[in-house]
Amino acid sequence: MRLILTADLHLGSALTTNFNTEQARIRSEEIMESFEKLVKSCVCNNVAGMILAGDVFDTPHPPAVLLRRFLTAIKDAPRVRFFVLPGNHDTGVFDSLMPSGTHDLSAFSGATLPANVCLMQGGKAYSFGRTVLYAAQTASELRQMTFLRDTVNILVMHGTVSGVAAASSAGAEVGIASADVMARTSGGFVFTDGTRIPFSEIVNRGLDLLALGHIHESRIFKLDKRLKAAYPGSPECRGFDELGPKGVCVYDTDSKNLSFIRTGKRTCVQVTVNVQGIETMPDLKKRILLAASEANSRDLLLLKLVGTWEGDANRVPTRTETESLIADSFYAVRVDVSGVQSKESPFRVDVSGVRKVTTVHAPAAGRKAMSERNSGYVGNNLSLRTCFKDIVSVADLSLEEKRAVIRLGLAALDGRDELAALDGMRDFEKSGGEETDDVY
Repeated sequence: MRLILTADLHLGSALTTNFNTEQARIRSEEIMESFEKLVKSCVCNNVAGMILAGDVFDTPHPPAVLLRRFLTAIKDAPRVRFFVLPGNHDTGVFDSLMPSGTHDLSAFSGATLPANVCLMQGGKAYSFGRTVLYAAQTASELRQMTFLRDTVNILVMHGTVSGVAAASSAGAEVGIASADVMARTSGGFVFTDGTRIPFSEIVNRGLDLLALGHIHESRIFKLDKRLKAAYPGSPECRGFDELGPKGVCVYDTDSKNLSFIRTGKRTCVQVTVNVQGIETMPDLKKRILLAASEANSRDLLLLKLVGTWEGDANRVPTRTETESLIADSFYAVRVDVSGVQSKESPFRVDVSGVRKVTTVHAPAAGRKAMSERNSGYVGNNLSLRTCFKDIVSVADLSLEEKRAVIRLGLAALDGRDELAALDGMRDFEKSGGEETDDVY
């Protein structure tokens, strides 16, 4: 018998933290459609049941239209058994059903609970052929449970694990040598109510599978020779914080095989690009697309730029510019440019030092002019050339000397031959020079 394990659909989530309004609307519809397709796949592939390990909905009061679609999809698959455990987000969605047992959902949407749905409660056990499913929502409930040795025992929980260094992502199974290895660690399971139970109290009790929800990344790991554990993760990518493949887990109760199947329509791909050697935005786009070749137009791209930008120092790519640059290549883009540095000139000038020098050495009239010039550009991308010419303009030099020094300095800043510039200065001195007002 095969079972599908899924969790953390968060149907009804606004999704506007990661997407614009239209993208969020599309993504919400795609997530709902993904669940409907998953149910149909269970029917087509003779899957016996589906375990939903919490947070099917993003809120205890989901939109009626989503609740109806959820229940309709289940009703249309009567041969598939659905085991639904509440999570920390959707606790209370079905509470109105429990006291009366009438399965009346009229308070929500006018629908009724399909007969093939089992609403799991903490501390309870549910038989399904030779398989028994248990639900635990607190540590005390789990401690009080006993598990039969001659059945396939599956424990469904919603929370986080700690101390599982061998846990793997993307569904690649990693084995741990023995239960003793895990028992010596501080690892354990933390329920969403804050209660915790160490793995030493879970292993070697006759369990075959921990079906877990709450962590949105797929993880499969082994706790003892018999017990495996799985977080299927969210079946669809919901934002830039959900990296990697998205899908569900499949468990075969006969072979005890546990595997991950990719079902997500979109993936969030994380890429780091070094901007070293790039001087233009078109070249930057080419390098980004090459680095993100594994992603396509359906995917999300989480991009980090690092390195030294060798183009115009005043045109270091901003986050907005970079996102606009590649927006048409991906479904959604988020860029971090905090790791990019501008290329520094070897003739770097400390602006704070400029004020100090001119105040000490410049004549009163020159200091006033310098102060007025500074007020317009300090803190606003001060040009090295302008700064140099301002320093020379208030220096205690003749007009001819100022012109010669400026010509020599600008030649050096432009990378021209300094000897040629010096020869030009000497030629200027020999000729006596003609006074003009276009030097600075």
